[in-house]
Amino acid sequence: MDFLRQCNELMQQNQVILKEQLGKAEEKSKLADHEKDSRIQELQVPSHLFLVVYLFSLTTKEQVRDLMFFIEAKKKIEESPDKDDLKDGSLLIAESDQNPAQPASGKGRRARGKRNTKHI
Repeated sequence: MDFLRQCNELMQQNQVILKEQLGKAEEKSKLADHEKDSRIQELQVPSHLFLVVYLFSLTTKEQVRDLMFFIEAKKKIEESPDKDDLKDGSLLIAESDQNPAQPASGKGRRARGKRNTKHI
């Protein structure tokens, strides 16, 4: 009977120790989760900041054009019945095959060939 009492006491002591270790591990896990979440918040950049950086890199004419496009698109999204679906969407614009500096008709300025000149 004495042996069983000793086993019971040892098991209770082990149980207390394990509960303390579990509490410390849970606290450590919560702290790590909190640190991870705060680090993620630090690294996240608001989407409008990307627009500001992008506009900063363009010429004034391009900035006005892109800003007007952004404002018109935002207005249309706000007026749309599907605004909740469109709210967090993204827009990809494919680059055109044509160079905007050259007309589509092909009647742009042509390169001149060498002129026939006689040297004396």
